[in-house]
Amino acid sequence: MPRLKKEDKREMILSLSTIVPDFHLEHIYNICKSKKWNFDDSLNVLLEEKSVLDQSNNQKDFAYQQRLKHLGAVQTISSWAPSIPREQIKDVLSKCADDTMHAMNVLMSEGWLDEGNDEKNIEEHDEDPSLYLAPVLDRVSKSDQPQHRDICFVSQGRMINELSKRLCGQTKSASNHSSTSAPAANSDMTQNTLHLLVDLKNIKKKTSTLLNNSSTHYNSLDALREKGNAIEEKFKVLRAKIDKKKNEKSERDTMLEKYRQRVRGWNARIDEQKDDATNALFEETDNNHELSQFNDESDEDDDGNFILVDEENEDLFLDDILVRDSNVASRHHESAAPDADTILARHLQHEEFKMVGRALEKREHVRNEIPSRRSALRALKHEKKLAKHRKREERERMKNKEV
Repeated sequence: MPRLKKEDKREMILSLSTIVPDFHLEHIYNICKSKKWNFDDSLNVLLEEKSVLDQSNNQKDFAYQQRLKHLGAVQTISSWAPSIPREQIKDVLSKCADDTMHAMNVLMSEGWLDEGNDEKNIEEHDEDPSLYLAPVLDRVSKSDQPQHRDICFVSQGRMINELSKRLCGQTKSASNHSSTSAPAANSDMTQNTLHLLVDLKNIKKKTSTLLNNSSTHYNSLDALREKGNAIEEKFKVLRAKIDKKKNEKSERDTMLEKYRQRVRGWNARIDEQKDDATNALFEETDNNHELSQFNDESDEDDDGNFILVDEENEDLFLDDILVRDSNVASRHHESAAPDADTILARHLQHEEFKMVGRALEKREHVRNEIPSRRSALRALKHEKKLAKHRKREERERMKNKEV
């Protein structure tokens, strides 16, 4: 793993302090150094310790503070001497009242310290943590959030005190030839100062979780939107089919209504023509009967001769009437003052002439009308057959269309 620069180490401490703000800067510094400045491993250790600390309902309780001190001391000693088991460190600290210096002396006297790696780690931990913590605290002091400013003030005060203690310890070590006073002062400082900047990975983790959730939410929304669009397209297709069916049904109903009107018109025409034909036949029969009666009657001329009016002697009958009328006219010219008998005879002849003329005209009209009526009846029968045929074809066509 490449060696990190001091700026990167400062950023890591700041990030971890932002993620887990329950720990002091010294504690975060020790954990990062013990994990060889691996961000994920350091964060896991901090989160594990934070989960233990969060079990306490009151964070200001004395037991919580003691527990925090104990965990800091365990982590400090473990970072100095990783070869010593953590359970052994916890046992020694519990016997030494969580005094880091006393516990280190006990562990060294019991022979738990590895002379190779552990001494090298102690020399590395002798580095002044203020080189990393001072810029971080300066940046936090400029933050807009009150909690960060409080952390900064507390941490700066604690760091100054611990640095003064460390200087005092170094002076004592020079005078009292003690080689372990510097690690002890360093451990006290790291235990009390690195508690404050632990929140960034927690925020980063929450942010990444929120981003993942939001991306998942957006993806689910996009999927739902696509499903909604597909369902809407299906509804549009179904609506178009339904509208088409409705239009076809309305057209079919309109066509059927027109067909019914036509059929009703045909039936009315047929009934009317049937009635006309029946009336014509009855009228023709009556006329024939009347003419036969009229033809059977006889008419007597002036000489007392009877003339039968039938189809063969119609012209003779009319000529006789004209001759009689001319005779009456000549006699009228002969006598300037006709008598009453003459006037009566003339009137009777005139009425008779009109009656016969009307009868002949009516018979001729009936005779000419009978063939036209028969042809009309034949035409009506033919039209009725065609109507039935068209009706059958229309019914078959509708059945085929429905199928």
